[in-house]
Amino acid sequence: MRFTEWAWRGFVYRTRWLRQAYRQGKRLTGAITDRRVDFMIVGTQKGGTTALDEYLRPHPEICMAQEKEPHFFNQDRHFRNGAPDYAPYQAFFSPKPRHKLIGEATPSYMYFPDVPARLKEYNPDLKLIALLRDPIARAYSQWNMDRQARKRPPPFGEAIRAEQRARENGTMPPRGPEAITYIHRGFYSEQLERLWQHFPREQTLILRNEELRDRPRETLDRVCSFLGVPPLAEVKHREALASSYKSPMNEADRAFLREVFEPEVRRLEALLGWDLGGWLTSDGSATAPK
Repeated sequence: MRFTEWAWRGFVYRTRWLRQAYRQGKRLTGAITDRRVDFMIVGTQKGGTTALDEYLRPHPEICMAQEKEPHFFNQDRHFRNGAPDYAPYQAFFSPKPRHKLIGEATPSYMYFPDVPARLKEYNPDLKLIALLRDPIARAYSQWNMDRQARKRPPPFGEAIRAEQRARENGTMPPRGPEAITYIHRGFYSEQLERLWQHFPREQTLILRNEELRDRPRETLDRVCSFLGVPPLAEVKHREALASSYKSPMNEADRAFLREVFEPEVRRLEALLGWDLGGWLTSDGSATAPK
């Protein structure tokens, strides 16, 4: 491992430890807000949630979590013994009197089946925001994230074909380190319908990743209107929130995924009233939104 990479990892671990210590100190001293979170950015992974989180942090009336992705509601250990203890979660937030809303972004929340019911129990008035991305590009972005994180995934073409076979045979574990979800996370319609079983549609805002990328001001105005806060005074395009791929997806893998996702894309078009034909004809992107 190169020295610079070793130093960066050391910095990340130390920062994470200090944040955990800070939250533990708040819990021990009772300095935890009793205000419930008002909104969550719940999906999708690799769909631009980091950009949206960063856009909203400077808003004078919004308090975002101390760090992105608290991952509280998708951890079963918090919900095994009856009523959950929300104190570890509430410790992520330090709202000031000027903050009208509290929010966070954990893109896995939309994917895991148990989460929507847990969110409703926590706060039935929650507003939920989901960013959807071309599922073909999203799958490749997730694989590249795993590769860059040194998780040593199989080659992309091998991984997606193995996942599809396992899904068809019912042999893929739904969770855990052995679960491969490059394809499955892109089936948005079932995830949205699951959210709507617990929350009315008017409490959800569904956006396309391309809208935030290409028209950030207009899209953020929609987000602020949905949340009931004034629009952001300044919007700086978040070009930094993208990483380059080592190589583009090859056409054979893209054709395979087009065939897999076409029924899902058509179903999503009917569900949302969108035209998503571009998702099936696009040649992808050279960068990966976070």
